[in-house]
Amino acid sequence: FTMDCGKPKPYEVGVIPRGRATVKVSPITRLVRHAPVLEHSTLGTLGMTSMDSPQTQPFTNLMLILTENCNLRCAYCYEQEHGYERGRRMSWATAKQAVDLLFSQLAEETARSSITFFGGEPSLEFDLIRRIVDYSYPHRTIAGYTGEKHNYAINSNGTLLSAEMYSFFRGLGAKLNLRLSVDGYAENHDVVRKTSTGQGSWRLLEENLPMFLGLKEEHGVKVNLIATINRLNYRSIFYDYIHVYELAPLPIGFLFVHEQAWQEKELDEVRRQVS
Repeated sequence: FTMDCGKPKPYEVGVIPRGRATVKVSPITRLVRHAPVLEHSTLGTLGMTSMDSPQTQPFTNLMLILTENCNLRCAYCYEQEHGYERGRRMSWATAKQAVDLLFSQLAEETARSSITFFGGEPSLEFDLIRRIVDYSYPHRTIAGYTGEKHNYAINSNGTLLSAEMYSFFRGLGAKLNLRLSVDGYAENHDVVRKTSTGQGSWRLLEENLPMFLGLKEEHGVKVNLIATINRLNYRSIFYDYIHVYELAPLPIGFLFVHEQAWQEKELDEVRRQVS
């Protein structure tokens, strides 16, 4: 059972668990002198004092926010709060620069490194994902080691899986970690995770769960479910995930919508269900 009160921020350099640093690059980030620099946000978010000041802390994880587009309209989505513009997409030039930046400061053969694809819904940019993977896989670090030990992760709502994606994911095997958003079983999922036309998205995800399970059991892909606990589902998470697990026995992690002011009795109810 995992709880995390954080939310994705598109412009951030920070330290994540186990002392591994991560850099997040959005569609409007540009790279200057080996540092991600914002064009439309404050440099303070990146801990920089000027456009030409490099980010000196080595990092091993690169998060690429490929698009701000999404085929769903989740009730708690942070993009609504921040008013992100639909339609903004990362260019290949920005993605390539970011990958070059990652490998340019990886000096050790044993350094664990990864690229995470985020959105929006990153699978909308599947062609870009494939191009980034194809480019980064044989990439060489500053010490001359290739990226063969490099891993990839995709945070997705799981509704857009195609035969082409399945084949590509299968080929990556254990080098890939798929993190699928599931906010309950059937109607409880549909309350908060609706399509752009206002319909529930559960059936779209349910149809794909057997294929995701097959990627894990037959091809070694790491597949995890991520559930966001919110005011509409926190009373039924145990019931919900018993049923989800029966459909697809996959590990489940939990996040809180931390913008909501949680009361202690509500948190006690969550603790009661997972204890």
